[in-house]
Amino acid sequence: MINKKVIKKWIEALRSGEYKQGKFGLYDKDSDSYCCLGVLCDLRAKALKRTFKQVVQKQYAILPKPVAEWAGLGTNPVLKDDIVTAARLNDMGVSFKKIANLIEKKFIKTEEAKK
Repeated sequence: MINKKVIKKWIEALRSGEYKQGKFGLYDKDSDSYCCLGVLCDLRAKALKRTFKQVVQKQYAILPKPVAEWAGLGTNPVLKDDIVTAARLNDMGVSFKKIANLIEKKFIKTEEAKK
């Protein structure tokens, strides 16, 4: 089940400008940049008071299962047309703000419309 509280924090973080956007991995130490999924991992690390590396463990390009379960998502959530994943959109250069809008539409507004 979707954890709306977590998803809303993720949306807020993506829109905040606090995270530099990167591609092709959850986090790139050299450029200090995150993919959209890496931002969610960082939020989980902060919530647990752990390091990013401790939360991500050996995962590189998709959400580690504990992070996905915390948010109520799959390891690479589909955001568009039932096939386009968050990671794919990120790696195609879609901005964090646009990805945040898609996340909100898919997981917050869609869930509210079902009620």
